Amino acid sequence: MTTYYDVCTRWVDIHTGSPELTPRRCARLFPRGNKIYSYGEHFEMARALAGRDGDTALFLINGDRYSVTTSRHQSEVRSAIARSRYPQVIIPFSALSAAGIDLDTVVLLDRTADRRVETEHVAYAKPPLACWDLEPITEEQPLADADIEAILDERHAAAMADWQRKHGWAQNGGTGDGYWAGWAARPENLAPPVVETVEDLLHLGDRHAYVTVNGLIRRYDGKKTVVVGQQKILRARKNSWHRIDFEELPDGRTEFRWTTSRHWLGESLIQAKIVWTGFTPCKACGSTGRAEGPAAINEYHPDEYYESLRPVCPQCRGQRGRHWIRSRTATFLSGFDHNERRESYFFCELPPKRDATSIEEAYAALKPDVVAIAEQMGREVRRQGDIFAIPLSAQTTRRALRKAGARFQKRGELLGTNHEATEVAHLPGGATIVRGCLYHNPQGRRPDHARVRLGERYHVVVKNTVPTTRGRR
Repeated sequence: MTTYYDVCTRWVDIHTGSPELTPRRCARLFPRGNKIYSYGEHFEMARALAGRDGDTALFLINGDRYSVTTSRHQSEVRSAIARSRYPQVIIPFSALSAAGIDLDTVVLLDRTADRRVETEHVAYAKPPLACWDLEPITEEQPLADADIEAILDERHAAAMADWQRKHGWAQNGGTGDGYWAGWAARPENLAPPVVETVEDLLHLGDRHAYVTVNGLIRRYDGKKTVVVGQQKILRARKNSWHRIDFEELPDGRTEFRWTTSRHWLGESLIQAKIVWTGFTPCKACGSTGRAEGPAAINEYHPDEYYESLRPVCPQCRGQRGRHWIRSRTATFLSGFDHNERRESYFFCELPPKRDATSIEEAYAALKPDVVAIAEQMGREVRRQGDIFAIPLSAQTTRRALRKAGARFQKRGELLGTNHEATEVAHLPGGATIVRGCLYHNPQGRRPDHARVRLGERYHVVVKNTVPTTRGRR
């Protein structure tokens, strides 16, 4: 029976130097060309991108989520690609599609490795969803020679039965389009398996690492595990690997300690081509596709008038205009906002005139020049999302701003974004001065950024250098 991992491994092998292999597929996971899908073409999990020489140069993996079973398929794909040791990058395809990127043109410039962050928690009350459980207390004892012989006999009989069953499938046609016939024809599978030593057991795979003999669990490393008692433990939630340690304190309270681990994707810098389409109406015919002139007359019904049979416009040839396709190459950063307590993901385009070849240079390119100058002067620049707040001198007062013609506003919007400030002053020259606090107030959802306190000192706010128009049409 073909497994998910078999399908993913064969797809990776085909695109990493073995194109003569036949792709495998199953009902819920299947490849098609340089792409591999989960359940259907509505969810693409990954694609193999070719370089200039035609060979695979990069695996582009979809970072979006769809369902529990699709997440399992994605895990199998990532494992198969990781074992190939080919370059890979994980980016949500929804972000790439929203940017109008042609996925086949993605080129990886730089990336950082994935990281796992462990956080220690301390509480003096039972954590929510925590439940008590009983855990067996085990100890390892030397494995007797008689037990080793029992393990070898049992595994030898099981391996022989499995080998005979598979050869029977090969002789009777079996299933999987002749898969078992090909399996039985391989040289390593012609002879029946022989399990005589402990080393032979290791060739059977990790799933055979444990075996039960006389009601006890034996292991192949020369030891056996025996249950000697039970202990009461607290888990974070039911059926979770997560364990919570607790201790009774002298003051009568109970201290609970546990550690959570979170996997973060690596940041990446890519270069890709943005493709967009458009339509230019024909001015000669007013986008009707027809020219001036008498309409055709039906010879069978001369009194009927056929507007659709008027002469075709010679400029657009009846197409009512011209469809066009344009493209340009841009650099994109897939990263996280490290300014937040809970880092949020973002995907943005870098300004066209700022070349960046590394992740550090990409983050620096997002800062306006005035922010870089202020930091060089030693001023503390505050940031909330894509808004920078640069402190002004202490001589900047409300009276001075009013004399300069400023228009004041409470909780006003900043630079056309969904960011707000406690007090906003709009100067005639276009500058925006704020003080108090910065707020993120998106419509219809929770804020992505925490409130930033600026104090009583006035700050001038500027936006980052991310281009705001898609495609620059």
